Amino acid sequence: MPPLVLLDFDGTITTADTLDALVAAATARRSASLPALAPGTWDAVVAAFLADYDAHVAAYRPAEADRRTVDEELAFLESLKPVEQMSLARVDVSGVFAGFGKGEFEGFGQEAVGSGEVKVRGGFGGFVGEVMRRGAGVGVVSVNWSGEWVRGVVGAAGPGQGVDVRMVNEIRGLEGVIEGPEGFEGTVVTAGDKLLAARKLVGEWRETGGGRDGVWVYFGDSATDLGCLLEATLGVVMADGAQSTLLKALGRLGFDVPHVGSYVGEPGLVWARDYEEVVKSRLLERVSWA
Repeated sequence: MPPLVLLDFDGTITTADTLDALVAAATARRSASLPALAPGTWDAVVAAFLADYDAHVAAYRPAEADRRTVDEELAFLESLKPVEQMSLARVDVSGVFAGFGKGEFEGFGQEAVGSGEVKVRGGFGGFVGEVMRRGAGVGVVSVNWSGEWVRGVVGAAGPGQGVDVRMVNEIRGLEGVIEGPEGFEGTVVTAGDKLLAARKLVGEWRETGGGRDGVWVYFGDSATDLGCLLEATLGVVMADGAQSTLLKALGRLGFDVPHVGSYVGEPGLVWARDYEEVVKSRLLERVSWA
């Protein structure tokens, strides 16, 4: 049975985080019927988040250099939840996403790819097409704020039809409030949330034909992907080089992560720069369980 393939979005499908591009798109198209945003509104939201984040990291123990186990690292990542939730509340209050109707953010995502403002990692479209050709399921699990935006980017970058984008937050209503995915309790903001969302998709897939022990592959690039990468049968770290922040963190936790070019079909972890390397490695053919 072909595996289920789940992917993070920002920095994994795309080459970099896209939240600034999402905000820029919303700001540029803000309805004239709404009050103008005060100068510096978004900068204030970002500054408040960074101040909270830096203060939390400075006070947290054990400190990064002293965290040597997966449990310690996941506990730290989960401890960031109040910081992330406060940030979402500030975004809601700012009104940055107010006034948009259903489907508009999907269009913004398509336009962002077309203009080059958002770039996807090389070979993504071909990779997704190959996964689908083999009959595998494809889904996205992300802490991004807009599933519509993600859907627009994915659709513009490759065969978006058939990619499951349910496990992404959404900007809902004319008030532009960020809410969690339908059928998911709360918003997706931490590594733990992403793991719960991934488990939901994996569970559904196994119940509908993937088999009780059906395996799954996860692609991610950042700390919020740690739980998913380690629980998946195969975790693929997307990184611009061998010294990425996530690869260094995995090394600190005792994991040796080889390049995908040396992959021979065993469960575990590998890393790749883009999807061209993944396809070239024949990963989809080499997975011994496919």
